[in-house]
Amino acid sequence: MRPDLLARLEAGAAPPGAPGAVYLLPHATHTRFKVGWSVQPLQRIRQLPEYPAQLDLNGAEVAWFAQAQRARQVERVLHRTLAPYRVDPDHDGTGCTEWFSTRGFVLARRVVDVLLDGPGGPQHPQLVPLCESRATPEFRDEPLVATSALDVWWRVEDLWSRLRVLLPLAMDSERELRRLFWIGLRRLEQPHALLLRAHAIDLDTYEWHAEGRRHSLVTLMDWEGDHLMLQLTPSRRLRCWPEGETVDDLMRGFLARQAVPRATASRSAPAPTA
Repeated sequence: MRPDLLARLEAGAAPPGAPGAVYLLPHATHTRFKVGWSVQPLQRIRQLPEYPAQLDLNGAEVAWFAQAQRARQVERVLHRTLAPYRVDPDHDGTGCTEWFSTRGFVLARRVVDVLLDGPGGPQHPQLVPLCESRATPEFRDEPLVATSALDVWWRVEDLWSRLRVLLPLAMDSERELRRLFWIGLRRLEQPHALLLRAHAIDLDTYEWHAEGRRHSLVTLMDWEGDHLMLQLTPSRRLRCWPEGETVDDLMRGFLARQAVPRATASRSAPAPTA
């Protein structure tokens, strides 16, 4: 590998103010790519058995996040989304479970593009070349227009995953009727969580437009005391829309992992914070 390229990589390894990064790293054969996260991406890449001859470092891309925890969360979303493209490398060493067919590369870039960044930071992290010589990565601040059910689901899953760290999520279902309850959301007033609450109670968060028609994952939103109630679009209707079957399956999996029956959910709400 050229010494000047290594020097540029070293210079961009840990930009100030961006302590966590998600990277997309193509194999030199361009048959597969790796998805990972690190606070020092180059240092992490050097630990891989493929380094350096079997990696296309010139084609690698990285998106920086304001918090390492956010980078880890985005990596998990990518791994779940790319599961159908997972491939096994010819070893069982470091990072062997994080390789995917290049058929999923465009999808991976799209996921990173639509996920929200943390509160108080740039809204949309930009994928930039790993070899970028700039000390501080650039970020896009303009809002992205969601044009598909999957675009919206990735955004909603990201939002709900962060809310779930702070609040209980309860579900009440009867036949086709599915209602979610964010317990105590009205009283969630910590400064770092206000942006999350604002997105959660904004119907635009759950909507997209396709072929001139409006669609939404939520049909009704209301407050029940301090709890936010979201009535979800019935599965039968959702699965009729483009990408709807995939979104419905992903949503069911998320709720199975994160939600509890409303009858057993804690009614305690977070104490207000000035």
